[in-house]
Amino acid sequence: MKIKTLLFILAALTVTGVATQADNTSLYMTVHHDYAGSAEILNQDFARGVKRTKMALRAEQSISGHSVASSELFNNLCVAYVKQNELKKARTVCKRAVSHAMQTSSGIGQNPKAIKRVKAAALSNRGVLNMLDGKLDRALADFNKASTLSPALGFVQLNMAAATTARSESGLAVVID
Repeated sequence: MKIKTLLFILAALTVTGVATQADNTSLYMTVHHDYAGSAEILNQDFARGVKRTKMALRAEQSISGHSVASSELFNNLCVAYVKQNELKKARTVCKRAVSHAMQTSSGIGQNPKAIKRVKAAALSNRGVLNMLDGKLDRALADFNKASTLSPALGFVQLNMAAATTARSESGLAVVID
């Protein structure tokens, strides 16, 4: 299974409790392409994208529970809610995206590296949300775990660099495993 992702860039975000120099940091979120609602989310028609994604998610979960598809659909909802600044909903959905991704294992016809990319994308998106909430330690933990799962994902490395910069500019020591 080949995973297609597209990136949303959240530029000029204000991260609570972080020095103003970090305000210009770009953060990257991934949307899994080729799912109901993904085109709408990418075109910033969030209300329609959320509605279509939720319908697809209900159908997917009635069939397979913790599948790659349900993880990716939760991930897309996470991005849509963040982009709409509905952070309370985003927290719930991003958490579920990570939970579903971590419970997903390689099955028949599924590429283990693709599964790791799905997990890394969910962790990275949750890390972005943690940065928006000013939880830099949690963001770094998510980015580090995502990087361990799939080191070749450039957006994860960029997000980790942004979190590291934000943390160092806030006067805290930076420790990366």
